[in-house]
Amino acid sequence: MLYNLHELWDLTDGDKEIVTSMVVQFIKDVPPSVNNIKIALKLGDRSSIKFNAHRIKPAINSLKIDSLRKTIIAIEEKAESNSLDDELLGSVKELDNVIAQVVSALKAEFKL
Repeated sequence: MLYNLHELWDLTDGDKEIVTSMVVQFIKDVPPSVNNIKIALKLGDRSSIKFNAHRIKPAINSLKIDSLRKTIIAIEEKAESNSLDDELLGSVKELDNVIAQVVSALKAEFKL
């Protein structure tokens, strides 16, 4: 499963307006942060990589994007440990790919 909104539905007592608002916020905030990570990687800006990874971690967790939980932690840790290597590049590519898929699926599901 790409993402799971069951917890959001439970937390909001099934309030479609609130869940839709949270989904819209995810779509608005997360892709630019992923792009910032990609730019920071090219520039070798470890602090920006770590900042943006840390910033989107709660969004990944709230939408239960389980395939990215370890990936986002690895990106954050690699940036902190000064390891701007091919493994980090692969993790960032995976993050970018999965977020694009999630955004596309959310837009379709919520007709955005």
